[in-house]
Amino acid sequence: MRVQEAIAASVHRLGVRHVFGLMGRGNMGFLLDMVHRHGIGYIGARHETNAVTMADAYARSTGRLGVATVSVGPAFSNALTGILESARGQTPLLLFAGDTATTHGDYGQFLDQAPLLDAVGVAHRRLDEPHRVGPEIAEAARRAVHDRRPVVLTVPLDVQRKPVEALVEPVGPPEPAPHPLPDAAALDVAVEAIRRSRRPVLVAGRGALAPPARAALIELAERAGAVLGTTLHADGLFAGEPWNVGLLGAHCTAYAADLMATADLILAFGTGLDRYTTRGGHLFPQVREIVHCELDPRRAASAPVTVRLTGDTTATARSLAAELRRGGHRATGFRTGPWDPPPPSPASATGTPAPGFVDLSELLSTLDAWLPAHRSVVQESSHAAGNAVGHLRVAAPRARVSTFDFESIGLGLATAVGTAVGRPDAPTVAAVGDGGALMALGELETAVRHRLPILLLVLNDSAYGAEARELEMRGLPITDALFPTTDFAAVGRALGAAGTVVRDVSDLVAIRDWIARPEGPYVLDCRLDPTLVSGWFQLAIASPEGYLRRPRWQPC
Repeated sequence: MRVQEAIAASVHRLGVRHVFGLMGRGNMGFLLDMVHRHGIGYIGARHETNAVTMADAYARSTGRLGVATVSVGPAFSNALTGILESARGQTPLLLFAGDTATTHGDYGQFLDQAPLLDAVGVAHRRLDEPHRVGPEIAEAARRAVHDRRPVVLTVPLDVQRKPVEALVEPVGPPEPAPHPLPDAAALDVAVEAIRRSRRPVLVAGRGALAPPARAALIELAERAGAVLGTTLHADGLFAGEPWNVGLLGAHCTAYAADLMATADLILAFGTGLDRYTTRGGHLFPQVREIVHCELDPRRAASAPVTVRLTGDTTATARSLAAELRRGGHRATGFRTGPWDPPPPSPASATGTPAPGFVDLSELLSTLDAWLPAHRSVVQESSHAAGNAVGHLRVAAPRARVSTFDFESIGLGLATAVGTAVGRPDAPTVAAVGDGGALMALGELETAVRHRLPILLLVLNDSAYGAEARELEMRGLPITDALFPTTDFAAVGRALGAAGTVVRDVSDLVAIRDWIARPEGPYVLDCRLDPTLVSGWFQLAIASPEGYLRRPRWQPC
């Protein structure tokens, strides 16, 4: 057995079902072994950052370990944005990358990869000892899952062909992390804060997505008299639960914002309470105490935390609820009178679109009503695509996948592919801007090749929308942020997808058959007025009173 075969066998024994990648000389040996010897499904991307982002989205949408592979040198440097996104997003992911030979000589693709990873704070190991391949991969997988982070394993070309006398088998898929409790004294302080509170809110983030956490958090909220809310990355966690106000932050409803304005305590689990979730602190003007629970003490909250609980979400919530129960504490809090919140009212674009451009809010609301509730929703980090968060709802945790953490555009198509592979029983709706779509257009062919049920909404304002708004804020013309209109429907058809241009909501009738039987990707080229400002962007940035322009809470 050679090292490349040992790598493939180790990945197989981890229970990996899919690997996302782009094949080159530096990784073809172990990649082909994974696919043809061990039957691991291979999703071949068109760009290395997209390959990593697909694995990232797969992990986010399934809760399983994501696995990606790229080749050496420029392939590795191409992957860096995807690596950074997964690191910022706390995604359990293994990336197997080729590396130049241990004695590289005059090799054109030579790149000293370790310093790049050190510079961006990403864990990595070089597999250069054949007898250590199995244990190294098992340990990297355990570290990725337990620490919620990507781990990069680089494999020199000459080492890949070396013999391995015996493969030390990994023990199988890595187990979830143990459930440590915070310090008892800190728990006591948190219990007292809950007892003092009159209007608490419990906010859950991506660190609370483990299946047992939901019930534990609901019980704690009942005892505390708290309403339930989530960050963007945990959207759907409390779907169907009474006293759930849904998303909090940049895309919350006016009703939820009004409730949060009277909250006096935040119970935060698995969330950093960043500037978007808290609207720079403006969402919680009366909060005086914040109890913050996070498993990793290195992940501080971007808010003025008063009680820090370093421990597992489920175990901590159960412990707090048990202590309140022992003391006979069951507060009313927000839970007074009948609970009948109004339907969601997401912020819409400011102004009426000119003739020939579709009303984006009407478009998204219509799709929300037409599409099945069991769906996945992806939205890119962009001016127009941000509207999809408020309008396109999800009914389950992990059904919304948002690769927003590095705030890069161009990741939406790859995110849709990884999500569709991870959740094949539901259509994936992906909202991307035209700028981001052009950055990653090759991945539309990937979606066609794998017949993935993706409804791709290209929100096409023929502009870089955020930059256009920035120019306006500076009193400058927006012409340099505008571009000729691309016919994405025609491009989609040329690549083998179905496609329709949407200038009016009535044009959506073309996708009725696809909704009934979603097979392969469908491109909706949604023509938007480039002069209009998205409602969420207006509230956050474009207005002189925008909450991100005058934060109450500075990052800690």
